[in-house]
Amino acid sequence: MASLANSDYLQAVFQGAKDPEKCCKTSRAGRWHPPLDSVIKFNCDGAFSSFRSKAALGFLARDSGGLALFWKSGKVIASSALFTEAWALRIACGMAMDMGIKAAMFESDCKEVIDCLTKNNYQCPLEITVLVDDIKCWACQKEWSFSWVHRDQNRVAHWLATNSLARNFV
Repeated sequence: MASLANSDYLQAVFQGAKDPEKCCKTSRAGRWHPPLDSVIKFNCDGAFSSFRSKAALGFLARDSGGLALFWKSGKVIASSALFTEAWALRIACGMAMDMGIKAAMFESDCKEVIDCLTKNNYQCPLEITVLVDDIKCWACQKEWSFSWVHRDQNRVAHWLATNSLARNFV
């Protein structure tokens, strides 16, 4: 897992070295981009199987050097893919809060959850309102930002979540 995280970082650095302007654009698919110095970047993802009625989450925190500081993955109880995505972000934010992380970027490939957090007067689905409210409450006390990214930029978190989902449930 650490080698996958480091390969994302190295790809971002080497691609950026060829074209510095492209290194800083987070909207481009395919590359993970390191955060600014003193900022911790969290990539979060959820995986849900309606067929199996199972869910899992994963997230990874990295520094500006691309070093994986910590990660978490595991099975969760969830009613939908949207709830699973929001729960993954809420767990990552809770860990950041517990660790006293002041400056952080949180990225997810779930646009609906990110829109709930970033758009004023956005009609957030009822099933995730409490999770979103928790995150917003914590974020107002910190220097946190939330961004949607393409799944290619979120592949380590996606791998953590899907591999947790694939493990046999007890």
